[in-house]
Amino acid sequence: MRIRPGQFTQHAQCLRKSFPALATPVLVWGVLFGCLEVFGRVSPNDGTDAVGVVLVLALLAATRMRMGNRLRELWSGPFGRRWTERLACLDLTLGLDLRREPPVRARLPRPYVWVVGMTACAGIAMWAARDVFPSQAREAVRGVSGLVYLLCVTALWCSLASGTLVTFGGCVHYIRERTPSITRRFGEDTSAMLLGWGVLFVLVPCAVYFPRVTSVYVTLGTFGLMALAFGFPSRRPLLLIWRVSSSEEPPARMNASLVSVGMGACACSLAVLLSVVSGGDRIDAAGAPETTLTALLGLAFGWCAAASCAVVFVGESISLVRHRILDPARPAPTRVAVHGARDASDRRAARWALRRAGMTVTFDPRRHRPSTVPVQLAERSEPSDPFAPVQWPLHVRLDALDDPRLHEALRRRDRVVRRRELRRRLESLFRELNAKRYEHGTGTWIAPHLWFVARLSRDTDEGGAVPTGRSFARAISRAARSHLFEVLDALEIDLIFLEDGVGFRRFARVLSQIFEYYDMFGARRLEDERHFSGLPGVRVLIHDCFQEESERKTAYPEPDYEELGRARVLHVFRDRGGLDEEAPVDLDRTPEWLPSLLPVGV
Repeated sequence: MRIRPGQFTQHAQCLRKSFPALATPVLVWGVLFGCLEVFGRVSPNDGTDAVGVVLVLALLAATRMRMGNRLRELWSGPFGRRWTERLACLDLTLGLDLRREPPVRARLPRPYVWVVGMTACAGIAMWAARDVFPSQAREAVRGVSGLVYLLCVTALWCSLASGTLVTFGGCVHYIRERTPSITRRFGEDTSAMLLGWGVLFVLVPCAVYFPRVTSVYVTLGTFGLMALAFGFPSRRPLLLIWRVSSSEEPPARMNASLVSVGMGACACSLAVLLSVVSGGDRIDAAGAPETTLTALLGLAFGWCAAASCAVVFVGESISLVRHRILDPARPAPTRVAVHGARDASDRRAARWALRRAGMTVTFDPRRHRPSTVPVQLAERSEPSDPFAPVQWPLHVRLDALDDPRLHEALRRRDRVVRRRELRRRLESLFRELNAKRYEHGTGTWIAPHLWFVARLSRDTDEGGAVPTGRSFARAISRAARSHLFEVLDALEIDLIFLEDGVGFRRFARVLSQIFEYYDMFGARRLEDERHFSGLPGVRVLIHDCFQEESERKTAYPEPDYEELGRARVLHVFRDRGGLDEEAPVDLDRTPEWLPSLLPVGV
């Protein structure tokens, strides 16, 4: 590190001001350092090392209590400011990239790449040198310095103990979140205790009867399953916009799959690193009796990490693949239920005629879905005039299934059925949302057409509140969500925001206007809000979010676009009457929270 002129003087002045308060701790540290140096060299095993570890931790805690203010003063000096500036690159501003235009360069954050790469290299190196840990490494480090050895043991034990507590607690918490029936039946505290004892009942026999390396293989295997789930193809991948908060560089784009896979690789490498450090196949492995306590801590962490990764990664992989399969961006063809087929030849002819028109056919009444269009085979067909009244199921002859006018009528009926289902299911979701009380926020994000948005989401963090009802994938069929994706994608609308105070009936009118615009103009961009003028009680605004401050100032709140990323949002506000268009915006009530991303536990 290069020292600039005057830098040494600044450090000296800072230390001289703090010297009266530092004198006593430095003297105590010097005496204890000498004692710990001798103690670390003569300690027979890590059970005795625990005494030195306790002394080191106690001395650190006492110095922190005595010198808290002085240490903050030292950190606020030139040295601390320099490292604060270097660590500022870890503070990233993230947002969704739903527009993808104009193009943004694709790049991963440099600190993220360094952390993942160094952790992965450390895990690989420790796995290659697993035979020398910990007994041979213990003797080698003690030969250099007993104090350095105790400091290393302290850091290792603290890492193993904290890692064990975090992974065990995370495993229990995830299971409790995925099984709400247990919480409702026994309560939060009792359910957590029962699940904790259940996890211990499974882990203890595994730790006793299986080799230690099994936990590492389980961790790596579950991570591989998670990586495959993230690699599942999707028509609409999740992209993120990022920018270093303290930098003036333009924003860059990254794929959320790469971020999750990299974080999983980092976690697995850390698990390998800390598990291998404890050494041995079992806690009673021959040849390492002096490191039994370290091996026990490593065994506990290895199996808790394996259990946590297995539960979380497998559960999220299943959920992720399910949501990718139910991706609304994939086309959902019209599904026709044919009734009255007399034999196999009739079914074959009907299936062939409708499949050539791009439709799917079913003859089993038990497989009917809410978005299925019924057709009844008859001797005489009903009129196919689009303006003539039609009774469903539609009566048609078998040889009339090739008629293009019939296909158009079936598609129109399919759109009507999907829109009715969408309105009905959204209304039930809003009932669940309104049944709960929220202390913060001004409205709700609505995006059932995006696979990576799990459910209705508040625009402000509620501090760990329960999810706002069922997920879109469970409540709404993929056909209805696919139709909404087709409509909003054609109109270039990415998200819908509904302000509190706007009832669902008024929002349903806005949704009807959106469908009407699509029926009239097709794949045409919805440029402004003029099509929604005249709707009672609501005011619809369309905001283009490109991480730039909008020049239009209205009396309606406009979200912080830098938090949102790049998107085109349709806002449905309460009508504020004759307010001035140039009235100032209440910035404290602007929606700023992202929708609930990545379907967790649904």
